[in-house]
Amino acid sequence: MASIVNNTAHLIIIAGKMYIPRKPVKVADLGALKSKYPEIGAMIRAGQLLVTDEQEAAKIAAEYEQMEIDDLKAYAKAHDIKLGRASKKESILEAIRKAEAEKWEKKG
Repeated sequence: MASIVNNTAHLIIIAGKMYIPRKPVKVADLGALKSKYPEIGAMIRAGQLLVTDEQEAAKIAAEYEQMEIDDLKAYAKAHDIKLGRASKKESILEAIRKAEAEKWEKKG
């Protein structure tokens, strides 16, 4: 089984499935998915989506989770994401993910 990792700084939604930056999504049949949604193949070729095995996917996810609080705050500021009272790493990550999901849902 392969995993797809969003290699961009923004949320990608294809067919109602969210690809959160640096968070692996397991894919049972990548060939069928690419056949049904050609944009996935294009994004893989462009490097926006990475196809990895489970071990590599876990390593990539861990790197995102290991970002320092100051780096996460800088990312939020650069992307105009309001953190509210979030001060701990997990709450900052959650605020970023939520804001990105809402932003991209509005864009349809």
